[in-house]
Amino acid sequence: MLWLTFLVYHLILCEYLFRAVKASGRVKRTIIGRYPVCPRGCTACSRVNGCVTCEARLFMFLYRQNMREIGICTPSCPVGYYGVRHQYYSKCYKCHIDHCHSCFSRHFCTLCEEPYLASEGQCIEECPRGLYYANFTRECKEKVDCLPGAWSPWSVCTRNGQTCGYKWGVQTRTRQILQDASPNGAQCPEVTGTQRCRLQQRHCDEAHSGGVLPARTSYVIRGTRYPLQLYCFAISFFVCCLLLRFCNVFKS
Repeated sequence: MLWLTFLVYHLILCEYLFRAVKASGRVKRTIIGRYPVCPRGCTACSRVNGCVTCEARLFMFLYRQNMREIGICTPSCPVGYYGVRHQYYSKCYKCHIDHCHSCFSRHFCTLCEEPYLASEGQCIEECPRGLYYANFTRECKEKVDCLPGAWSPWSVCTRNGQTCGYKWGVQTRTRQILQDASPNGAQCPEVTGTQRCRLQQRHCDEAHSGGVLPARTSYVIRGTRYPLQLYCFAISFFVCCLLLRFCNVFKS
């Protein structure tokens, strides 16, 4: 029995020495440290699996690459995931709603894939009765207000199709409607705006008028502008007076 006890003791000693040698040669998998030891945002990382723990303000996002699961620390979760903050860590979880593009929580979708619509956190094919479709946000609401777009830049100052020959002109701007209003929502405002403007060039030449000068509709006499009809009437009256006086002189 003595030799049997010695053999068992020898086998246990060999097993212990084998494990000690194996542990001493094993490469440490987890590295504790921040950038540049680990990627930005990590507080601990692995050469095989990326980030293991993140800073308090960042989310841990895990994705699979072949047979490995890689960790990334990100300030916000990617599309199709939502973030949950726990006491000691924050993590991104995948949305579990059919046809959901972006979600707020596990069972509440905020943006659905086309052509589905978001209603009460779910993705449906059409709005229920009593709800209206908001095409800008692609969801069903009880009331949809008109959503106008941004104004376009002001157009060139013109008058009668000319950019010269006058002192004042008009310029316009437009905007598009991004979302139509429902019958009970706020209706759309004006989509066209105009304002008075001053022409950059008062007098035209052939280079600015395309070889055709605009017809003159008024004259300026001693700083005051008079219509062309009044000007012609004054010239005709003056000529008539001269003719009458000439006739009177001739008779006398």
